[in-house]
Amino acid sequence: MKRLARLGPPLTVVGRIEAALAAAGRGARAGPLWITPDWVVGLSPTVLVYPTSDLAGVGLVTSASKSGGQVETKHALHFWARGEMLPGTVDVSAAEARAVMEAIARAVPWAMLEDAALFEKRWRHDRAACTREADERRRVLKSSGASPPGRQSSG
Repeated sequence: MKRLARLGPPLTVVGRIEAALAAAGRGARAGPLWITPDWVVGLSPTVLVYPTSDLAGVGLVTSASKSGGQVETKHALHFWARGEMLPGTVDVSAAEARAVMEAIARAVPWAMLEDAALFEKRWRHDRAACTREADERRRVLKSSGASPPGRQSSG
């Protein structure tokens, strides 16, 4: 909630989020999250609320572990946000991971990362540079006329 406090009074911000989710309809739901061009919201298993303008990157991290002789693959979505030291993380199934990354690609394509592990290393070293690069990717997409669905190009 600290992150959202700078956006205005909490009840007003929550109202804006609810309005954006209602306007986007069921199509905004991807796995455990709701994703619109303006917001990424998750209520379960972890509460996440990000204005997309704060996102520097969104990536999928997979890891394998051996348990009882079987290999288990785990999927985690990472959300790197401006002003945050560590990424927000949501554990998901493989199907949920695909759904979320597809929704990110449609709604906030500039935030989608192909190599989350590399981005994590860069984020630890220089968060400001990662944020500037995300802002530049967003600017380039916007100026090229590639707008997410529901958005009008201003170029």
